[in-house]
Amino acid sequence: MRRRVWLPVTACVASAAFATLGGACLPSASSAPPPPTLQNGQYVLTASGALVPPQVVVTTPDGRRIRVLADTIQFNTASQQYVERGSVAITPAGGTEQAPTPIALGPQSYTMSSTAGFELPVTAAGAAHGTILTAGAIDLRMTDGSHWSLTLR
Repeated sequence: MRRRVWLPVTACVASAAFATLGGACLPSASSAPPPPTLQNGQYVLTASGALVPPQVVVTTPDGRRIRVLADTIQFNTASQQYVERGSVAITPAGGTEQAPTPIALGPQSYTMSSTAGFELPVTAAGAAHGTILTAGAIDLRMTDGSHWSLTLR
């Protein structure tokens, strides 16, 4: 009877020891994934906080309101340049909103400020600090403090 109990128990303990000491339960050294990089292509404005175009509105220091109806930033990572295209409706300070107008800004040069950060000197809403969130998504912090979410198309 003793043999019937000890044989399975011994086999179980031996297999557990092998699995643990053999490496199955030991943590393995893993390398961290590389940080995301800015991709060539068009990043499209998808939101600013809870707002989506055409509700995204920026007020400039001189009192103009810029309602962004659409915005796309085309990056060329080889030359570190970008072109912004979109459509905006501008309301002069104390005036009424003008008809939507297409815009095209650039080409402009951008600079990398860190592994995942970059600076855009000119956008429809002024200068912006960018953060690469994933290979297909960036966040732009605009001069008015708003955050714009853009996704690679």
